[in-house]
Order: sequence, then structure tokens, then C-alpha cells
Amino acid sequence: MEIIQSTVNKTTINKTLVKAGIKKILRKIATVIVISLSLNSLHTFAQPLLATSTTPPLSTSQNIIRSHAIAMHGTAKYPKGFMRFDYTSPKATKGGKLRLFGTGTFDSLNEFIAKGNPAENIGLLYDTLMVSAADEPFTQYGLLAKTIEYPKDRSWV
Repeated sequence: MEIIQSTVNKTTINKTLVKAGIKKILRKIATVIVISLSLNSLHTFAQPLLATSTTPPLSTSQNIIRSHAIAMHGTAKYPKGFMRFDYTSPKATKGGKLRLFGTGTFDSLNEFIAKGNPAENIGLLYDTLMVSAADEPFTQYGLLAKTIEYPKDRSWV
């Protein structure tokens, strides 16, 4: 690699770089390098943790329970494929509008932003993996999840 020395002052170089847009590109490259270094150090840090995971190997699959629900005590009340909870009415009105109020201001409809203020109750737009029944404490049923797998000792889900 050849090193070229120049007598041009720093201000002239900066003006030239700004005009060409190269300065922005160099900042982005520096950011990518920092992120890459951070991810590499995170991977190095997390490697021993991943090696000591409590997830059993595939060979012990005979002890794994596969179900549509998980109950802390006993069994789930509702069977697989149930359409509604007992405390809900099949004759309930469907459709319509739901209007909720929120205090304060917002500048984004993205709930997962690093800067700014997301709209209040924006999380209601998303379904969760599991849902609990109001008439059955400590039981979770799959909403987006089709099945729930866990060992008999419940060391992982």
C-alpha cells in the first residue's frame, strides 16, 4: 500500500468530502464496523452460555409433553380446538368500532422505536403467542402458537 502525502489543508478536504457525500458514507461504514464488532463480542460472550443451555437433546423426546395448553395445576379446562371460552357469548355482536383514549402525545405508530413516543395502547394491535382464560387462573392456551412443548419437570417451554 502506498501512502500519499498532500499539502492540502483539512478544511479543503472536508468541503470536498461533503460535496461528494463521501463523509456520510464513511460514517455509515464506521457505524457498521462498530455494530459488527459489538455482535462479534456478544457472540464470544454468549458462546459459553449457549453451551450450557437447559434444552434437552432431541434423543430425550419421549419425555416431552406436546399440548394445546399448559396448566400450572392439573389439566386445562378447555379441549384442543375449542372455539370460545365458556364465559363468552356466541351471540355477541361482532365487528364495529372500538374507541380508546390515551393521555399525552405520540410521534410514531411504531411501538418498537428507540427514540420518540409511541402511541398509547398500540400493543393492542398485536396478538400474543398464548392467552389466559378469565375463569381459569394459571393456565395458558395457544393463540398464535399451535402447540406447546415442555418436559415433565417444566425446566423449559
